Amino acid sequence: MEAVARLAQCGKPAIYRRYANKAELVAAAVLSVVEPSDAPDTGSVEGDLLEHIMATQHNSALLTRADPDAIGLTAAFEPAVFELLWERLFKQRHQRGMALIMRGVERGQITPDVDADALVDVLAGFTLYRQTVKHIDINEQQYREIIAAIVAQPPLKAA
Repeated sequence: MEAVARLAQCGKPAIYRRYANKAELVAAAVLSVVEPSDAPDTGSVEGDLLEHIMATQHNSALLTRADPDAIGLTAAFEPAVFELLWERLFKQRHQRGMALIMRGVERGQITPDVDADALVDVLAGFTLYRQTVKHIDINEQQYREIIAAIVAQPPLKAA
């Protein structure tokens, strides 16, 4: 907190007046970098998922560009910070992804017994692992192929 106060050219009490603790400060820093996006409606579940995951990838890239050492991304997974980010960002993105899949079910574009939660996790996990752990950029064509494969053979709800 002292380093933040120095960078902000203010005292620690000013920081604590705005942020109750370090987790609040880190969550606010992460949220200041990401760009919210609307729910896409391309007319197809594959197109919607592509736009959704490209926005997720964009935000992940923004965070790592803002923090070349990816400290912010690592800090996002500290338990106290993650809890705040889950409520303020991740949960909304996850629910939006599941809603896109369920709209695909209503359109007859994906099987009704799809496990939407698992399908969203597959895309998010793929993005997180490739970009953060392996430092591999995923291009749009790769996402198209992954999405086509998991829409054709999606994870199914447990019987």
